[in-house]
Amino acid sequence: MATDFKRVVSLLVSDGLITVAQVNDAIKRERQWRKPMRSGATWDSAKRLSGELNERIERNGLKPFNNDVSAVSYIELLIRVDGHSEDEIRNVIKWAMEDSFWYRVILNPEKLRQKFDTLKAQTHERSEPKVVYDPERVRESMRKYDARYEQRRAESVPMPANFKDILKRGK
Repeated sequence: MATDFKRVVSLLVSDGLITVAQVNDAIKRERQWRKPMRSGATWDSAKRLSGELNERIERNGLKPFNNDVSAVSYIELLIRVDGHSEDEIRNVIKWAMEDSFWYRVILNPEKLRQKFDTLKAQTHERSEPKVVYDPERVRESMRKYDARYEQRRAESVPMPANFKDILKRGK
């Protein structure tokens, strides 16, 4: 005897164990899985990159996305329409997943494509080492400071010996 799944779902909804929204979400996900994954050079690259992104998201302790046709299609668009290479996208994914801010923002391929230009610009910006300080400049600054300190010290008037007594009397 075959199970009538529509009836089972109706019973679960009427008993309040699941909501209609949850049923609709499950139906939507099931339909996406039925879509056949496309093939071709850009799709193969996109599948690999999508898998790597999902893996890195999981490694960061976050919930992975559904790696289905719609998810892969965003990365395929990055390759085919936006003209980015597989290595370029891989490097941006690697950088974003290691960045303290972006790893919490890029949680799916859609967000990756949306923020790709910003991420790419920041990878170049942050990969070039910036000199925080020039040691010679710091030494020169310290010499000037020491010279000013010694000059002010020499010009200062010594405090009278009974200065504290004078302050106490004033109270």
